[in-house]
Amino acid sequence: MNKSAVTLLAFVHLCCWQVGCGKVALSVRPDGGNDTRQLDPGPDGPPAVLPDGPVVAIPDGDADGPVLVLPDGGTDTPPAMTAALYAMSATFAPTDAGTPGAPLLATHDFSVLIDWSANTATTGANGFVKQVALAQNGDGNWTAQEPLKFQLGLYSYPGLTYSSLVFQRGKDGCAATASGTYYQVQGDAIYSRGFTATMTGVVDRFGPQCTIAPTGDLHPLSFAGVMVNEVLPTGTIAALDATGTSLALTGLTSDNTLGVSGFLLPGTSLAMPNKALAFATMYNLRVLPQPVDLAGNLATSLPSFSTLADPGLFAQDGFEGPLNAYIDGSVETTDSASLPIPAGSKAIAIPPFGYSSACSARFTVRMAVGAGATTVKFSTLSYRSLTGFSITNPYAYMFTVAVPNGDLLSTYDINLKTSPLPKPWTGDLPGGTTNVYGDLQEAELALPSGASGEILFDIYRLCAEPVSPAPGLIIDNLRVE
Repeated sequence: MNKSAVTLLAFVHLCCWQVGCGKVALSVRPDGGNDTRQLDPGPDGPPAVLPDGPVVAIPDGDADGPVLVLPDGGTDTPPAMTAALYAMSATFAPTDAGTPGAPLLATHDFSVLIDWSANTATTGANGFVKQVALAQNGDGNWTAQEPLKFQLGLYSYPGLTYSSLVFQRGKDGCAATASGTYYQVQGDAIYSRGFTATMTGVVDRFGPQCTIAPTGDLHPLSFAGVMVNEVLPTGTIAALDATGTSLALTGLTSDNTLGVSGFLLPGTSLAMPNKALAFATMYNLRVLPQPVDLAGNLATSLPSFSTLADPGLFAQDGFEGPLNAYIDGSVETTDSASLPIPAGSKAIAIPPFGYSSACSARFTVRMAVGAGATTVKFSTLSYRSLTGFSITNPYAYMFTVAVPNGDLLSTYDINLKTSPLPKPWTGDLPGGTTNVYGDLQEAELALPSGASGEILFDIYRLCAEPVSPAPGLIIDNLRVE
């Protein structure tokens, strides 16, 4: 038997698996009558047992390409392949000068499932999945009938669009040419650059790669999701497992009709999950039923990650004693010598943000929850510089109350439930010659479901570009009631 004939039945099997026609029992009969589920060993060695899943590419070390499974009575010339998953590698040449300082992407690797008989190409990564129709030309080329867009981050820029894409099928792989546009974010603007691309593709024999976003030790509210570099089969699910808990993840895309290529915590959007992680916890990604791509290639490993160290339990004493908290950016402890303090002698302050000052600010604490508690309350006072911007962004801050490894509730500052508080000071306020102050208020947030034992309380200043001026905040008397 000609080994370069062995892929047909495997590709037929893959196509059946993709369109839902059920498993196919492959039976190769090198002796003319053996019905066992084995591959023809040929001269390469002992038989290999077929897996239960789809079979596509089985390398044999020969230069003539992948082994093809021939049906009984097959000849040395295999019929045309119906489908194959290709690992594509694109290289680029610019077609315009682009934006100074915004270089063109050097290469782009992706996988694409091409069904040559159905004239479709299915691809995706990092949260999107797309299938485009192909039109076969008389010259043996297949042209995509609509653009293909890729995000190189999790549903985010940079990204690129192949506005024209033409495939050519080869004996052991495929090639392609394309033109398109590369997009990149710099500051508060998106820049573009045109390109032409040449691509080479070989039968994909490698499993998918999953990447946690962002990388490194994570804040319990900063997990963005899981990026997958290619499409996983429809129905694939995932979870984050930790000691004593498991958090189910939502697959991307949400319709899940072509497959998935990313996972998020459940929520209304990428930026608004309704679940939180916990401090000082190791999480392991689990993918079910298997972490395989559209050809059945199995991932060699799945990532794990840890959250930031435990800051300790917050003492609900109005910031008068030692402060057990996670603090990042411009958050600082202040006293009455520099800013007005709603109660006692200490509070925390987040300075106003203008175009000449730092934006980043985050304050997070673990708080004990007593029996019957329903809310988190705190005193708050906004302020801005007399010489700064008179109009500030009413969506500058996000306030969150969360159950570790459980539900969370978030609200913007403009939607924060508040009531007026009597001012404890008279005369000129500290810093009054340089700052303008708002009214002293008591803010209140409801505890999410499942809040018992402890919760996380978080204040986060939003710094996504473009950033508008933000007021400063003084926070005091933080407590659970």
